[in-house]
Amino acid sequence: MALDLSGKNAFITGAAGGLGWATAKRLIDHGAQVVVTDIRHTEAVDKLRGASFFECDVSVEQQVADAFGKAEQTLGKLDIVINNAGLTHLGGTLEEMDADYFQFMQRVNVNGVFYGLKHAPAYMNNGGSIINTASLAAFMYSSGTAAYNASKAAVVSLTKSAALELGPRGIRVNAVCPGHTMVDRPGLEEEEKDAVAEICRVATALGRHAEADEQAAVFHFLAADESRYITGQALIVDGGFSLGHTALMEQGILG
Repeated sequence: MALDLSGKNAFITGAAGGLGWATAKRLIDHGAQVVVTDIRHTEAVDKLRGASFFECDVSVEQQVADAFGKAEQTLGKLDIVINNAGLTHLGGTLEEMDADYFQFMQRVNVNGVFYGLKHAPAYMNNGGSIINTASLAAFMYSSGTAAYNASKAAVVSLTKSAALELGPRGIRVNAVCPGHTMVDRPGLEEEEKDAVAEICRVATALGRHAEADEQAAVFHFLAADESRYITGQALIVDGGFSLGHTALMEQGILG
């Protein structure tokens, strides 16, 4: 089987739904044993056949450390760690933004990855793979997204530093930077989904948004031995959204 993960033990944060859940399912389907964590248990977790679940708030360091300890007790040493948990709220412009909100965004999106990178190596086999969920927002900006942009840019920076530090153990560290991806999120209205779909139809080279399983496939590749010479990279997976003006955009601009 291509990209076989048989005999691999994986740990994924923020996996009770969305991209984390899709990635956990894919890794399980390709032979990995998986521990998933999130701040809450969902019905979706029960559909991950054979996965073990532990509650974990990634903004609290002790909870992250404890989750790794439980994972090792459950599976043994880890081969794959995916620091995926994060917030996607945008927060408004810098002038409008509440300072407490900005700090909260960093505690979850940045500190959560930092704690994962800090504690994961002690529970990992040499030659393993750590994958952090960043975002296209680490490289492309728009008004009203400063807190989110800053947090995801920090994830990319942490990824590169960790890759240098863990290289001697053969542990690879990479980031996946998804573009617009359709996932089920609490409170996401149909109008918002339609708006994202239309933006991607016009502004993306491939003319559509990503599905969660398409992003999960990239995590799978980075988790597998076939990617063993890739480290310190931030892979933008956006269907060409960041390339520039599409033909449809040019039509709109030129009338």
